[in-house]
Amino acid sequence: MDLVVNHVGLTVADLDRSTEFYTALGGEVVGGDRFDGPHMDRGLGVEGVDLHVRMVRFGSVVLELLQYVAPPGQPWTGRNNDVGASHLAFTVDDIQAVHATLVAEGVEFYSDPIEITTGAFAGGFFVYAKDPDGVTVEFLQAGPAVADTAR
Repeated sequence: MDLVVNHVGLTVADLDRSTEFYTALGGEVVGGDRFDGPHMDRGLGVEGVDLHVRMVRFGSVVLELLQYVAPPGQPWTGRNNDVGASHLAFTVDDIQAVHATLVAEGVEFYSDPIEITTGAFAGGFFVYAKDPDGVTVEFLQAGPAVADTAR
């Protein structure tokens, strides 16, 4: 079996708010749609679905933002160490500048950028932030020993 990742899906509370957040990070809206009906209920395992979707492209990666208008979901309350928790990571050239810019725009961070001092990523920096729904977003500045394969 030869599988290729098509996209990454993220359920959000407010499609427009999340689209604004992710496009401000450099994403480009490349599509969207609305789905409902018994076939969607069955396929998604959720009764009474009214699902609005927007596709946001970052290079070769597509982020699918999904808002369940009906029935609405519960806010994300998980911690980064909880099973099933995930995050979206972005490679940046200047993590200090990205951090400062996003702090000024009101983005909530867990900390200031942290230097990675051991292992394959030594010499790099990372920082975790929260998107509008509290989902973790990582910014990573690669260290000198890491080949940047994301660009």
